[in-house]
Amino acid sequence: MTGFDLNKAMTDIDERFIEEAEYGGRDTLVTSGTGTEKKSGRKVFRVVLIAACLTALLAGTVAAGNKVLKQNRFLDTIGSESGPEELGDAYIPMNITKEGPVKVTLENIIGDMDAVYCEFSTDVLLGDCPDGWIMDMETGVRVTMSGKALLPEEENVGGANGLSPFCRNGRLWYLLSISYTGWGVDISHMPMQVKVSAYNKNDGSKETYQFEWTNNYTAVKKTIPVDVKFDKYKLTSVDLSVTRLIIRSELNADEDFPKLTLDYVKLEDGTVWEYFEEGGPMVKHTGVGTRDGETGEYSRIFGLIGEFTEKETGANNVVPYDKIVAISVNGTEISLR
Repeated sequence: MTGFDLNKAMTDIDERFIEEAEYGGRDTLVTSGTGTEKKSGRKVFRVVLIAACLTALLAGTVAAGNKVLKQNRFLDTIGSESGPEELGDAYIPMNITKEGPVKVTLENIIGDMDAVYCEFSTDVLLGDCPDGWIMDMETGVRVTMSGKALLPEEENVGGANGLSPFCRNGRLWYLLSISYTGWGVDISHMPMQVKVSAYNKNDGSKETYQFEWTNNYTAVKKTIPVDVKFDKYKLTSVDLSVTRLIIRSELNADEDFPKLTLDYVKLEDGTVWEYFEEGGPMVKHTGVGTRDGETGEYSRIFGLIGEFTEKETGANNVVPYDKIVAISVNGTEISLR
């Protein structure tokens, strides 16, 4: 394969969900039907923002020939055998293997209330490739993945997928994210399904695998009400969970969705962790918004796994959600306790 299909590598989003995507720091409008009207009986405008592989590519160091991003230390924080202490029971070993043209193993998941991160290994050897996110590489195979929660009919809403290929220990791996943020759906005990299509260009063999399991973990999310007014919008609440920090805002329906900048989070021990936009997975589900009548709502999503660096040391790690006592948005510090 000459390179990964960038659109596939960056995102695979349910047609019922996508309205807008952000690539490389630019807003690019992508129109499609959402099918949300039957869910609520009213007109709803849904927005999904996908943060940029291209931004990370420009900001990072690329290994010659293989085009592997080395500046991103997210991969060091999750490991292939055990998760960091901050994830606790949210890090769940799976060890489900399917064999065919490519051997694919679901190694583990990181579970949240409305999102799941899935780590897949393959038996595709990448030679002396350094560990890191992969942007372009000749492998001789093509692997695509998409996943969803098998929701009850009355909760059958769209979800967003993000697929990030990477190299670990000389082999091809993938990080697949499945997100229902913005729909009010709890998938912590839902059956899940991931379809993996593998094609070996060398012998023409191809096969589609189906991974199925039922989530069985306890997801905790704290919602802290706030009332902070800016020029054209106000912040109404902050959600904290094991993998995400979500800032919710209200605005007039005719206003553009705001550019919410999270400067830093402050922990109870006094340490400050600054937001690192190029951190975390290559593909991110970064925001969701609605417009209804004269009002609008917009939620900006920040990942607590790999998207923050400690101000004093530059360390890159999982930020413990239950130890966050304050955040700074657009230069304004907001206490959460």
